Amino acid sequence: MPSERIVALRELALRHPAPALASQEMRFLYAEGWRRGAGEVIQLRRQTLARAHVLTHMTPVIDGYELIVGRQNFGVQLTPEQAEFLALADQLIPRARGMDSHMALDYEKLITKGTDGVRQEILGYKRGLDTIKNPKDIDKEVFYDNCLTMLDALETMVDNYAAHALSLAEQADSPRREELLEIADNLRQVPKYPAKTFYQALQAVQMLTFPLEGLYQAGRPDQYLLPFYAADVAAGILDEEKALELITCFCLQYTRTVSMGLAVGFMVGGRAPDGTPVDNALTRLFLRSIFDTRLAYPGIGLCVTKDPTAACH
Repeated sequence: MPSERIVALRELALRHPAPALASQEMRFLYAEGWRRGAGEVIQLRRQTLARAHVLTHMTPVIDGYELIVGRQNFGVQLTPEQAEFLALADQLIPRARGMDSHMALDYEKLITKGTDGVRQEILGYKRGLDTIKNPKDIDKEVFYDNCLTMLDALETMVDNYAAHALSLAEQADSPRREELLEIADNLRQVPKYPAKTFYQALQAVQMLTFPLEGLYQAGRPDQYLLPFYAADVAAGILDEEKALELITCFCLQYTRTVSMGLAVGFMVGGRAPDGTPVDNALTRLFLRSIFDTRLAYPGIGLCVTKDPTAACH
């Protein structure tokens, strides 16, 4: 039986699923960021300046019962002046062609290095450039600078979420107060720094994915999250039921974030890159979460093989 928390969060997801469009606030902030980037090349305005403005200024939202946080805030209402500006911007901003989602990001790098570790990696690449002797390095330098801008914006957004969690904690009673304080602690660690726990690793995945506003798949979570799960279980700070609750909290955010009628999720089972079968405790917990979520999202695929030693039990 799902916990009281999961029942409440599922009801919220049913009553308040993500609409067809991004939140009004995110659309307005994107348009505002686009306007502020006037004079820059269109790719920089669209891919970096406008998106960074969204992340930096979006209003955090955390509902009661949530343990995994981070989603669009559909509750922010625009002023008449802002709505008028957005309507005009919708007609003037060129639309991007093609698609930039339908892929799995490198979540293993995110949770093991953190965005600060990725930043150091990018700075190392920049130090190896010579834009005077090799003009082709100019494009590389621009790309790296854009990446650094987006990393800064993502970290600012997470800092704002941490501050919001602390603000809510000041007004909450126990045990919700302790939960909100833990959420804030998690957000001070991830995604900027490597995750220390299974809980933090799941939170980092959510914080990187939801503001991208696309169908980004969570990859193979029963592989890249397994070391954190195993370490927490061995340390006695996590058991199967708590892990299942965290997984289901993570899964229920999909319906609050992704518009209906699309396809997004992740895969479990199958084989690891070295060919060994993947059939572990997390594989089964992610499959069990389907029965508690009971919604169209996320789509959870089970990879199978004819090899009898790789079957899920």
